[in-house]
Amino acid sequence: MAKRIHLTELGCIACEELTELGAGKEGWLVNNPNLLSALDSHSIALAHRFLILIVNWADPDSLRVKIRPDLSPIEAESITAIEWLVFDDVRVVLAGTSCGYLLVYSIAGDLIHKQLVHPSRILKLRVRGTKKDLMQETSSEEISIVLPGIIARFDGSNIQSMLQKWFQEKNSNFWDQKSKKSDPEDTGSLHQRLPYQIWNVNKNGVCVDATITGIMPPPLLEHQSSQRYYCAVTIGEDAVISAYRLSEDRGRSLVGAILSKVVPAAASTIASFSKLIWRSNDQSPKRKPEAKTQSFARASSLTCIKDYPRKGEKLTLSPSGTLAAITDSLGRILLLDTQALVVVRLWKGYRDASCVFMEMLAKKDKGKSVFHSEPVKSDYCLCLAIHAPRKGIIEVWQMRTGPRLLTIQCGKGSKLLQPAYSACSSSRCYSSGLSLPIGFRSSPINVGLVSYPRRHTNSPRKLVIASSSSSSSSSSSDPLLVKAAKGEAVSRPPAWMMRQAGRYMSVYKKLALKHPSFRERSENTDLIVEISLQPWQAFKPDGVIIFSDILTPLPAFGVPFDIEEVKGPVIQSPIRTEDDLKKLHPIDLDKLHFVGDSLKILRQEVGEHAAVLGFVGAPWTIATYIVEGGTTRTYTVIKSMCHTAPNVLRALLSHLTKAITEYVVYQVEHGAHCIQIFDSWGGQLTPEMWERWSKPYIEEIIHAVKRRCPETPIVFYINGNGGLLERMKGTGADVIGLDWTVDMADGRRRLGSDVSVQGNVDPAFLFSPLPALTEEIHRVVKSAGPKGHILNLGHGVLVGTPEEAVAHFFETARSLDYKTFFQNHVPAESELVA
Repeated sequence: MAKRIHLTELGCIACEELTELGAGKEGWLVNNPNLLSALDSHSIALAHRFLILIVNWADPDSLRVKIRPDLSPIEAESITAIEWLVFDDVRVVLAGTSCGYLLVYSIAGDLIHKQLVHPSRILKLRVRGTKKDLMQETSSEEISIVLPGIIARFDGSNIQSMLQKWFQEKNSNFWDQKSKKSDPEDTGSLHQRLPYQIWNVNKNGVCVDATITGIMPPPLLEHQSSQRYYCAVTIGEDAVISAYRLSEDRGRSLVGAILSKVVPAAASTIASFSKLIWRSNDQSPKRKPEAKTQSFARASSLTCIKDYPRKGEKLTLSPSGTLAAITDSLGRILLLDTQALVVVRLWKGYRDASCVFMEMLAKKDKGKSVFHSEPVKSDYCLCLAIHAPRKGIIEVWQMRTGPRLLTIQCGKGSKLLQPAYSACSSSRCYSSGLSLPIGFRSSPINVGLVSYPRRHTNSPRKLVIASSSSSSSSSSSDPLLVKAAKGEAVSRPPAWMMRQAGRYMSVYKKLALKHPSFRERSENTDLIVEISLQPWQAFKPDGVIIFSDILTPLPAFGVPFDIEEVKGPVIQSPIRTEDDLKKLHPIDLDKLHFVGDSLKILRQEVGEHAAVLGFVGAPWTIATYIVEGGTTRTYTVIKSMCHTAPNVLRALLSHLTKAITEYVVYQVEHGAHCIQIFDSWGGQLTPEMWERWSKPYIEEIIHAVKRRCPETPIVFYINGNGGLLERMKGTGADVIGLDWTVDMADGRRRLGSDVSVQGNVDPAFLFSPLPALTEEIHRVVKSAGPKGHILNLGHGVLVGTPEEAVAHFFETARSLDYKTFFQNHVPAESELVA
């Protein structure tokens, strides 16, 4: 296992201005999609829709600058991208807007330049060094601007010349004070439009991120061409990865090029001369020049990787541009060789991850003292830092195929930042950063540093950390079960039981006589609350699960059903054809108001003494009822559809995935602390078939819920899951429920210590003598270890289970104390990780 290291605090930023950006709320720097951040060697720029805040984290007491761009209220224009641009001692802030404008600001807040790139939302701004030619070693800077399906490129030398001119005029007091108050609608009032190239790269679907990786050779048939070609890599929803050859627009003739320069200049001279001769007294307002967009240059598709339902999410380019790290929607990280356009490495199980490239001292001779010898270039290696927010760690991997060198612990609610590219005259300097928001007292941001030895550059190789005042994103008021689900330290194992509310309790049986319809009992708010609280009042479990059914939401999206006493669920009109799919519609959550109302009441009743649990069925499990028309022992109809009507089945599963996702979020918003996903009949599939027909849809649900409800733990359970444990972990669930057929010690070893577990006492032990039940509970708890374990049964409570056995189960759980229980056996981390 890689060595774990901790972070060294460097400084703290605390200012009232942060409250304007939403500071003060838990996860404010991470969970708000409109909050943007850019890190420089000394400063951090934060932007939120209509405001940019620049703070010097190296000197927090220095002046803080607030910039409020003059944006169009008619177009609801807002800031959508932000980045630093650094040329030696010149530092400016670049901002992109939702209307496609590029804004350039000085660190004092002066607007230097404004230019329309394309009338579309700017998604990303990238600054990097690139070679001017394949044969040259020297490089220049370029600014890439990413819009949906579009990428534009500005040459850094043009921007540098513009900045030098602006600062010279400002410092020489030649700058007209009136021009500082420029008309925001006049896009050319500050400077002439900067030249740039723009390409349409949506042939393989609209991209969500893109980058120009560098110069590439021309096509074979144009080998003697004088045109310059660039390679661009894009990621998106339709194609995980696409690559394009971009050509500069040099198609005009020499005469045309000359005329394009001479004619405007001559016309301007004549116009100016005429004004001197014929001065007009016309006081009519000047017409403002209309912002013009540039036509697209040629872009040719090179390759495309599609892997439905995976979607590309984030793209990180190495300093040289030869490697790109790409994260997708289902937890993979792909390392792409941008020259060969092949994936050279793959990581799995990193949901919501972020990456940065960095250099690290890896080959230093241990026999030499670092105080008496300066590291040389060969001592360093390129590494990829992967921030896994669900695991609360940063892993540093040696490129391209090297081992994991470091594991750095960090609090949850973290955000990984790539510091600005520094166009140093002596060398190209890159560093990597991490930003962690945690607490608030004037909403501070702490800044920490993990520093690596310097090379002969102006910048150390370092990992910069910004965090707030505490090291954990969880609240101390979280119920015990929630803390255990998140893998936090607890004093004892929290306990609850699947099907703990219902058929084995005498009070439930009496109520069922008065209300014989299960649909009535599970769809009436008063009855739901009463039944859900029955085991809480009798046994005080650590989790109170809502009394409901996995089929409850079906009528809300177009699938009516009944429950018969003998047959169980019955669906009169199964869905098996394309025509049947037309019956479905988006989920109407208003028809499930009784679920939301019940969760609110349950949250009020139990307070923080127990976790309120919601639950849903997995798409495959729900589909078995919809396709088969009810319960089944063989699943022959739906299994045959995998081969005879796969498109119909996929469409059904996709519809269920969207509906279930909305239903989960609805439950969380109405009070559920935690959600359990039941893939009850997933165990009826072979592992390979489950991987194809169930897992992708569960992954999509979990990923979407984690985006919208990041602090809500998700428990995932399959009945008969012994052959699927490792695959279940790959879904991104926080907790894996084990059934009783899996040995807890073996399950813990196979899953590792970075995911919590639930279970897994055999329900039949509740019919055994109480000492035998106690012994089994102790065995399960000891096998699970003192962290990340929720005590439960391996399946639901059986009909006829003695209530005194259930009471004994919870009493035994409450009597345990990890400190004393494990004093003779403390499992080492190596015992918990395969």
